Amino acid sequence: MKINTDNALAIINQMHTAKTLEDGFKDVAEDVVCYDWTKAGVVNGKEAVLEQIIRPSDRAFRNENFDINYIVVGEETGMVTVDAVYSADFLEEYKGIPAHGKRVSWRIRDMFLIENNMITCMWYASDTLEMLQSLEAVDFTLP
Repeated sequence: MKINTDNALAIINQMHTAKTLEDGFKDVAEDVVCYDWTKAGVVNGKEAVLEQIIRPSDRAFRNENFDINYIVVGEETGMVTVDAVYSADFLEEYKGIPAHGKRVSWRIRDMFLIENNMITCMWYASDTLEMLQSLEAVDFTLP
């Protein structure tokens, strides 16, 4: 499966800069499969991904920004990898962690499979220790 780099970059850019979640997910297939480190197992379907993964994050974190370091497009495989630093204001509880109202940030490396100009599979990954430190959920620093 060969994909066009410009189309893949446009899809990923739309997802990360859209004003609404629905606009950001316009190029996500209805039957998308999502692997997320915070879920036990797989989340199937666009609406389930939005409700179980994206909306809880969107409620907890506001004024989000993705400072993208690089995007790698595998034209032959359809895989797109995004390496970025995510930042946002932590304003509501997230997964049982109380909000502290400060700006938070952590590294992410997300992957997307694009087929026929639609995202059909997603993998979300964050630097877990960095995230928990930023959320003030752990008090731990490496020597």
